[in-house]
Amino acid sequence: LENGTEYYVSFFPVTSDGAVNANDVNRGTGTPNRFIVWTAPYPTYLTYNGSEQTAEFPDYDPEKMTIGGTTSATNAGDYTATFTLKEDYQWGDGTTEAKEVTWSINKAFMTGIVSTTSLSLSYGSETKTITVTRPGNGAVSASSSDESCATVSVSDPTGESPTVTVTGKGFGKCKIDFSVVLDDNYYGFHIDSVSVVSEVADAVLNNNSWDTISKISAKNQGANYWSVGDCKSVLVKGTVGTLDINQTLWVYILGFNHNSAIEGNGITFGCFKTAQSGGVDVALVDSKYDKGYDDSSKNGTKYFTMNHWGNFNMGGWKACDLRYDILGSTNEAPINYGASKSTSNIGYDAPENTATSPVANTLMAALPADLRAVMKPITKYSNNYGCRSDIEEHVTTSIDYLPLLTEHEIFGGERVNANQYERKYQAQYTYYAAGNRKIKCGHNLLSTDVIWWCRSPIYGNNNSLFICVSEKGNSDTGLAFYSLGLSPIFLV
Repeated sequence: LENGTEYYVSFFPVTSDGAVNANDVNRGTGTPNRFIVWTAPYPTYLTYNGSEQTAEFPDYDPEKMTIGGTTSATNAGDYTATFTLKEDYQWGDGTTEAKEVTWSINKAFMTGIVSTTSLSLSYGSETKTITVTRPGNGAVSASSSDESCATVSVSDPTGESPTVTVTGKGFGKCKIDFSVVLDDNYYGFHIDSVSVVSEVADAVLNNNSWDTISKISAKNQGANYWSVGDCKSVLVKGTVGTLDINQTLWVYILGFNHNSAIEGNGITFGCFKTAQSGGVDVALVDSKYDKGYDDSSKNGTKYFTMNHWGNFNMGGWKACDLRYDILGSTNEAPINYGASKSTSNIGYDAPENTATSPVANTLMAALPADLRAVMKPITKYSNNYGCRSDIEEHVTTSIDYLPLLTEHEIFGGERVNANQYERKYQAQYTYYAAGNRKIKCGHNLLSTDVIWWCRSPIYGNNNSLFICVSEKGNSDTGLAFYSLGLSPIFLV
């Protein structure tokens, strides 16, 4: 029988004796039923693998139907196959028309490979590259967890092997995270992380933190990045003696590893200038500067005088009042502090906490905490006896954090006013050896050249004079109870 064809069936009555009565015919009609296929085949989902794949339909039975449409593909996506029933079959809904079935190739999960898992950046290797290998053409991106440590850029992000450039920006540790956006055949995701240790500095001194400057100095690489004379800003804020100040000034590099056999390695900075470039050289001055001198300069008032209770240079630099209570180069007071000096007056080396626990109302206390945190002690030779001394045994060491300069450290050459043996243990700073200006203005008297203190007492004449730099930039002398300009140094 053929499905869908109408057939006729004749029924003949039978007599009681079993004979057929052919003359008494009843005719009936009928149509035979088709076999039912309840649903179209259901596909198995495939995953992109870069090769052509054929759709899989586990329920497909070629005895009952034929398959057509798109039955194979390579790229991820949705495709349509058709199923046509053979004769004698119908769908569960009673229809016999061909049915369309969507089958899919799913996107693959991406895997990626970076050419390294860690980087170290330092002087001469401030920049390094990482190559990313990944399937597909999804755009590669990268980001730094800390751009003050290192920054990243990506070249040819959709190319076969994108390159990521990592550039060190300072001292620290960070991560570079990589990801790929989805493309036609892959899901995008985080590929990997690369750990970075950066130990580099910015070539512009002022762009670096004091912590970075200190770490570069500790690696003895300061001269690879910066030059003598380069400047960094500092906010000087507080009370210094009797001076109230809240002013941004600039410190500048005097030298690298100056006189290092005695003083140790590091970067020495001088104080101060008014601008990063082309600024005026200045010294701090207080209200007593250039106003005449009277007993108030000897009664303990903390003007910028070397000694506040008398006009004496006994004990030299190490025992003078200004070292302790104006500069804060040490936080330990000399013997007999608060009284007139004597030949036996003694000062002390600066303790290790001098910069971090400064004497109140000193220049040290007015400097920024981040700078004070990285200051290093300096071993300096000076005439620490005074009293017209010109013998070698009176040139001794002091440990300081914010000392003044000496005649020889500024001028070099033959001595003019200092103990002749100071030069044996000292060296002229590179900044001044290069011929830079020795004349300074007052920090608030920019049109006035001022006299500024050195740390050494005079070798002859009397017991009341310390060396200073004149308004014309020459070695000179000043009475201990004079209030003159301050231009100290420090080591990082």
